[in-house]
Amino acid sequence: MIFIRTKIIFSFEDLKNIISENTQIGTSYLLLDEPYFEDIERQVKAVRDIFIEISKVIEPMNIVKQISFKTKDKYTTKQIYDFVQILRQTSNILVTLFNAKNGVCNILFISNKEDYLLKQHIREFLDLEVDING
Repeated sequence: MIFIRTKIIFSFEDLKNIISENTQIGTSYLLLDEPYFEDIERQVKAVRDIFIEISKVIEPMNIVKQISFKTKDKYTTKQIYDFVQILRQTSNILVTLFNAKNGVCNILFISNKEDYLLKQHIREFLDLEVDING
């Protein structure tokens, strides 16, 4: 069963809480358009850095959403990075938080009229796992 959860973020406090909840040591993050994932070594510093950078680019009228999903296969941050590059073609992704140990991926993005494409690409990505392994 494929599980994708989408959530609208209503305030900066919600945004900070979501980042904090998903930035345990061992998680990697891809911030804005950086060319690589950064490993989280100190949670408090990572939460602060991510929050500060994201808050610089969010405009008052932006709607920020979180989408999260769990992969069945073991992926490297390079493989998730390549997948995020595909997602960026239709979405303004603020940060990707990926925990390679448990396969959980959280993406915070600015909502637009093509949000359905983001979810569709993720569903297709997860369907490929099922097809290859199932």
